[in-house]
Formats: sequence, C-alpha cells, structure tokens
Amino acid sequence: MNLEQRQKIRNSGLEIVAEGGTPGSLDPVKAWKMSINLDSKPVAIISDDKSDAAALVDRAWQGAAKDHGLFSGDGTFLLSIPGDPFHSTRWYRVRIRGAVKMAEFFVDGNGYPEFVTASVDGYPVVGVSSEEDGTWILAFDGPDR
Repeated sequence: MNLEQRQKIRNSGLEIVAEGGTPGSLDPVKAWKMSINLDSKPVAIISDDKSDAAALVDRAWQGAAKDHGLFSGDGTFLLSIPGDPFHSTRWYRVRIRGAVKMAEFFVDGNGYPEFVTASVDGYPVVGVSSEEDGTWILAFDGPDR
C-alpha cells in the first residue's frame, strides 16, 4: 500500500487493521463490478447538487452497512478504494476510528465518491458509485444480489 492511500484511509476516519482480504472473502474486482452495474438497484441516491452531499453519502453508507450487517464482531470490514489499477484492486481490512469522511477521500477521477466495502466473509457488499443522477449506495446480501 502506498503512503498516499494509507493517509487517505486514515483521513477518512478509518483505522487500517491489515492489507488484503481474509479467507473466504469476495474478490474485490467482483464487488466493484456489482457496484457499478447500472442494472443494480440502489438503496439510496444522494443528489450531487446538495451542499452537504459527502456527509449525506457517508450517513447513507453507514446506515446501509449497519442494516445489512457489514461489520464483524470487532467492527472490522473490507474496503477497496479507487487508485489501484482495476486489475490489481485489493481489500484493506479496516474499522471506523473517528468521524467517517469516506465520500470526501475516496473519489473517482472526477471527484465523485466511489468505494466498495464488504464483510470480512465476503457478503454483504455495500458499494458507493457515482452515476448520472447522483451517488448511489448499493447493498448486496449475497451472490444472487
């Protein structure tokens, strides 16, 4: 992991527990593909024109993560962020350690929030993807969606 990514993860309110997935975890490329599939149905859409859009995205992500049981008993989960070449995308095992600002620090090349999270076992997956009509929060409880 490069220093810039490590700093982004810390600044976003997360603590890095380990780099890499855990046995049984879902391939991060598959999780990204699920989250950027336009046929997927979002659990929430946050309009990009809201002045507090990043904070609203973070709250919607946290709500979906709690509702779908993303966090393990010790509070950890898997995170994949933009910045790695897509073919070498990886998981970081993290936990929340402060105010969540993931939508501010994990953005695509256009400055819009993009990241994918999963439980340490692989499912559920909760992704954040920027689409034409705003930022989508998507949740998948299993491989069948």
